[in-house]
Amino acid sequence: MNPLTIIQQVLLLMSSGSSSNDERKKVIVIGAGFSGLAVAYDLACSGGETKHRHPLLDVQILEARDRIGGRVHPYDIDGNGTMVDLGGQWVHESSSRLNPIRQLMEELDIPFQSAEMSKNSEKTKKGRKKKRKTIIFDKEGKLIDSDTIRLASKMFYKALNEYNERDVDVNTSLQDLLDRAMPSDGEAFATDDSFVQTMNYLRHRTECYEGGRLYELSAFLDEIYKNLGGPDDIPQGGYNEVMKAVARKIGADKIRLECVVDSIDYDDDAHNSNDDGSKVIVTLNGGEQIKGDYCVCTVPLGVLQHRKIQFSPQLSETRWNAIDAMGMGVLDKIALTFDKSFWDGQYFAASDPDHTLVKNFYDCSNDVGAPVLLAFLGGDAARRVDSPIGRSDDDAVAETMEQ
Repeated sequence: MNPLTIIQQVLLLMSSGSSSNDERKKVIVIGAGFSGLAVAYDLACSGGETKHRHPLLDVQILEARDRIGGRVHPYDIDGNGTMVDLGGQWVHESSSRLNPIRQLMEELDIPFQSAEMSKNSEKTKKGRKKKRKTIIFDKEGKLIDSDTIRLASKMFYKALNEYNERDVDVNTSLQDLLDRAMPSDGEAFATDDSFVQTMNYLRHRTECYEGGRLYELSAFLDEIYKNLGGPDDIPQGGYNEVMKAVARKIGADKIRLECVVDSIDYDDDAHNSNDDGSKVIVTLNGGEQIKGDYCVCTVPLGVLQHRKIQFSPQLSETRWNAIDAMGMGVLDKIALTFDKSFWDGQYFAASDPDHTLVKNFYDCSNDVGAPVLLAFLGGDAARRVDSPIGRSDDDAVAETMEQ
């Protein structure tokens, strides 16, 4: 039997705890990022036809920030309406109808941008995919030749993809796979600077895509990732258009901003409740209390790990241990705007003998309507910039321009 989703669990609890089929239950959703909005949308709009849903529950969203979207955050980079997504940007593997983001966009009648603007690959006339060309510059600004890129790529992805599953367990990292394969396969090229810089680019690209450092990523769990198929694509108008469309469906009056939650008091017995019948009391920073029947908490992992919200009764030790053991990947974007484009190619990279200095570049000029480059920093490269001693925004931009 498959595990119940959060939504199914809430609906099941609602039906088991209801004294009347006509009574609407109040659900408090904490957080108006993608998770919170999606949960609220499915709860408040469940039932009926897909595109003409009717409210089943009374849903209230509480968001600490002064905006919705969480990590989806468009930013006016030049003050002239050039909106760049600082957070979520692409819908990965967008062709499959099993993709939940695509399903949501179809419900909301939001199309993808033109394939020529946002696809990672294009198709030939015969329908076969044609891979985009990899353009890598070394530290001195010299273009690395295609033969070196082809050889390094073959070795790199062979190490990550062709291994004996019996030699891999949950504690085996992607870095372990590379370390096992590269001494024999890559030793002859260890002194080849172009080869080393290409390998550093491939490492950095993987860390950007996977959201973490190679030695922190499980090779075993990486296999669980389902390949839905298709290119990466961008919602028309950006990811924020999806957020706003979901919010409209939920209703502006159901979303409260700048509501910092201090505590959640809940009754873990569905048959008991407070004197006024409520089973959940959410207390805000200013002392206001909001009461309901159920609560779904979708705050960021860091908020939980730093115990910013107090739970009563306290969460179980098992749950706290799971929360504390989880990690969060870092992917930084550096947005650069220019008077005019001077580069060739939609994707290119500036590599370096030091893998923490590698940067991937994406030309998003067609997406935003102005000459804008996005530099991506993932894994160790992102940690170097975002660490406690880190770098200022100005220093990060200056370093990127030097490359």
